Amino acid sequence: MKNVFKKISAVAALLVLAAGLLFAAGSRKQIDTFLKDYENFVVKTEKAADKGDLSSLMSLQTESLKLLEKADNLKDTSDWNGKDSEKYLKLTNRYNEAVMKLTNSLGGY
Repeated sequence: MKNVFKKISAVAALLVLAAGLLFAAGSRKQIDTFLKDYENFVVKTEKAADKGDLSSLMSLQTESLKLLEKADNLKDTSDWNGKDSEKYLKLTNRYNEAVMKLTNSLGGY
């Protein structure tokens, strides 16, 4: 279980690093779709954390890898703006809080 959290945390770190790519990135539609998908992912993670639902971790990990792919596809576009960046960072903070909550529900594993 500890390894799963390490992998999820690593993916979160990669998503944060991908933000750097996004500043030089994104057709408007691609950016909006990415942010919507990322928000849905964060909400799922928050719900899993609220319920202490460890069974959803593997599907969340798979979904996070898909998000990384989408982030990578944004690197050749130019419509990313400050509002998008702010939303991205807020979502990332929410995601990190949910993962911490889920980790704490396991007794600190």
